Amino acid sequence: MSGIPEEFLSVVTAKHRVSQSELDALRLALDGHTAEAIAETLGISPPAVRKRLGSIYQKFDIPGHTHGKLEILRNILSKEYSLAKTSDVQPQRDWSQLGEQAGVDDLLCFCGRQNDMDILKTIFRISATDW
Repeated sequence: MSGIPEEFLSVVTAKHRVSQSELDALRLALDGHTAEAIAETLGISPPAVRKRLGSIYQKFDIPGHTHGKLEILRNILSKEYSLAKTSDVQPQRDWSQLGEQAGVDDLLCFCGRQNDMDILKTIFRISATDW
């Protein structure tokens, strides 16, 4: 898919609050599928595909009503991926996944509750540098 690894795409789009249904449409669009083909694959209408992609463009601050927004987004993603590859910075952990793995319903609901967070850190032996 366009030289951008699936895992990286998932992380970057999550930062921009792209929904799973939007991401599904984006993956197909980046692979070169038309709106009609995406609609058929996802079982939705072509206008719904365009709406999902339009929402993604807004979340990435790609303005206007011109064609070529997908190419602009592809360039943004490629640049971010290139920077990530050359950087020593490790990607941040997705703590919501930790909650699923550990059997905690929703780890994110503990935000702002320092005592509960400290207990969870102790239980999962998470160091302060990982947090």
